[in-house]
Amino acid sequence: NTVDLGAQSVELDSLDERDELDLFLDGLPKWRIEKIRHTFSGSLGYPSILKLIPILRENMPDYISPAWLKRKNLENAHFVMAKAEADGVVDTHVLNGMLKVEASAGRLGKALSLYDNFSNYGSKPNVYSDRLILQMLLKNSRVSHALAFKEKVETEGRPIDILSYGSFVEHYGKHGQL
Repeated sequence: NTVDLGAQSVELDSLDERDELDLFLDGLPKWRIEKIRHTFSGSLGYPSILKLIPILRENMPDYISPAWLKRKNLENAHFVMAKAEADGVVDTHVLNGMLKVEASAGRLGKALSLYDNFSNYGSKPNVYSDRLILQMLLKNSRVSHALAFKEKVETEGRPIDILSYGSFVEHYGKHGQL
């Protein structure tokens, strides 16, 4: 794979991750690229967009803060959910999207309530739904709740997936409990 950068072309296979980030974020100050690199290294998957936006936006207006982004994300998600309900198109995918928004915002009560009410929409939680709840509980240091939730799900006949187990490993590793 080769990337053409006008006067120069770069062989992608010969780049390490550090070079790739510098190449694709060319023009950003080095300190911001290092912040992005640090944000990516602090997560097993992709970091939250709520963490990346403030780093990437060069001239972010003062009113745009992580709290503002969360509020806006929640407003948009609730609007979409209301529209889906009105149109009668709520399914497991829509519910999981809403569940992800609530969980990402740290709204434990709302997320758990939505999870418990999937049946009101003629749907059932799936493995992804279970993982979202487990990750939310772990992120908010509710380990005993996460373990109880895991037991509940498995008692219902749905084993959790390997990514959910990975979330437990990540949590215990970050807290020096492995």
